[in-house]
Amino acid sequence: MFSYRVDDDISLAISRRQDAKKIFEVVEKDVDYLSKWLPWPRSLKTVTDEEDSLKLLLLHFGQGESLNLVIWYQHEIAGSISFNKFDQKNQSSEIGYWLAGDLQGHGIMHRCVEAMFTIGFTEYDCEKIMIRAATENGPSNHVIQKAGFHFDGVERRAEKLEQGWVDYNCYSLKVES
Repeated sequence: MFSYRVDDDISLAISRRQDAKKIFEVVEKDVDYLSKWLPWPRSLKTVTDEEDSLKLLLLHFGQGESLNLVIWYQHEIAGSISFNKFDQKNQSSEIGYWLAGDLQGHGIMHRCVEAMFTIGFTEYDCEKIMIRAATENGPSNHVIQKAGFHFDGVERRAEKLEQGWVDYNCYSLKVES
């Protein structure tokens, strides 16, 4: 199993089928908040839905298409972070993430994003890593800015979520030459 220790409190690991119930519970607890910024939380109606999602993510990992990791904080599932799709031609990928609401504001996601730099630039030979966040999602934009990403611009009407169309701030970080 792929596992990466971020620090004494945080580790990242490939999700296992037995993680489905706990992941589902964390998403279900914060479904209103997560649905404000992500298109998928309400589509998870049962633990079986989460199990099916994990199977698909593991298939994509096995095919080298993406890397989806569970965030473990103090030995409990806290969220997820991923390279959503590897662009082999351009040696790039985009990070996506979510974190349980009661764990936000403690620097957890910042540390996870920095760990993804190491994984992406060393293990996957990425030259550029990108992140997009809804312009109104202050906490997510703060994580990205604190991590030193370059602001590339705004993608207008980037995605339709529950509250309607949202614009995305687009950021990137490239390997230092």
